[in-house]
Amino acid sequence: MKIVFFLFNLKTSGGAKIIVEVANGLAARGHQVVLIAPKGSFSKRYPLNVVTREAGFRVKGAITSLLLNMPLMIFARTGMKPDLVVNSYSIVTYFSYLFAKLRKAKPVLFAQSYEPLLFDSYHIPNKFLLYAYKWFSEKSYMLSGVEMIFNSKWTRDMIAQKKKYDLKPRIVPLGVDLSVYTPSGTYVRNDVKVISCIYKPQLLKGWVTVKVAVNRLHSRGEKFKLLVMSPDFTVANKLGLTCDYDLVYPANDDDVVKYYRMSDLYINTSIYEGFGLPPLEAMACGIPVILTDSGGVREYAVNGKNCMLIPASNADALLEAMSTMLRNDEMRKRLATNGLATARERTSGAMINAFNDFLEEIDGRQ
Repeated sequence: MKIVFFLFNLKTSGGAKIIVEVANGLAARGHQVVLIAPKGSFSKRYPLNVVTREAGFRVKGAITSLLLNMPLMIFARTGMKPDLVVNSYSIVTYFSYLFAKLRKAKPVLFAQSYEPLLFDSYHIPNKFLLYAYKWFSEKSYMLSGVEMIFNSKWTRDMIAQKKKYDLKPRIVPLGVDLSVYTPSGTYVRNDVKVISCIYKPQLLKGWVTVKVAVNRLHSRGEKFKLLVMSPDFTVANKLGLTCDYDLVYPANDDDVVKYYRMSDLYINTSIYEGFGLPPLEAMACGIPVILTDSGGVREYAVNGKNCMLIPASNADALLEAMSTMLRNDEMRKRLATNGLATARERTSGAMINAFNDFLEEIDGRQ
């Protein structure tokens, strides 16, 4: 197959990481793959083994890039006549659809979340523009002739509610690269327990819940250190923490693995996630996990078996879960063991195979 990925950006995010792994995997299986995106959108953190094309201009701001670069990308040259055009942002579907139709290719949306919930005032401060973005994003799911692939049942069900009819259950089981995300070989037992987490400023990532809970845990006299990972070098004065913490900036997946392995416990407090890959990666490193019921995590998270699953936006629940886990070595070890078994069942290879099969079905090769 000849496949073009029509992308809004490919910066540091779980969604971008999945796109890179899928594109590289499809190319390794013999397909011709081209990625096109606005100038400056490719990240060195995620090495690509496929042809890339840049179009448009380097601009700041999501709305500016959307309105300026997406129309220009419709006319970008790819060096081949594609069979399929894959896009992973619903708002971009309007443009990828035209790109595909001009080349008589089939448009495909790889939905990695329900996008009207994904963007907030952090991304688009203007209330009117944010409302417009959400409205157009929601309406894009109604476009006729766009085939869909989903990263979770939750994402599919959220979109199906808006389309008002059943959607084919093309759900790709997202997975972990087990050649990178592996345990250290020894169960972590720090004298002062280390709790790791990822800081992102978006409201939907739930940092307020972390801040309130860990500060209260510290005020109780619990002995622990917080290990905060962030892709943002400007966050030092934004954390609002009173507990002992280290702030680190992982440059690549190897760094992330190193920090997971230093941890006794990993916490994730997202309000909404189409899937939620970091907790699964932490499980693959043999780390016990507390995470919030953010939707897509239900694909793999089973409360009391491979994690502690708590309500979203509930600092009290997080506080009690952390306190329980820090004091109970046996529980941490049991959840870590079961979490590792879960991660080993969900590999990046299986993800790529499933994506490949769905594309072949859409292309009429099955």
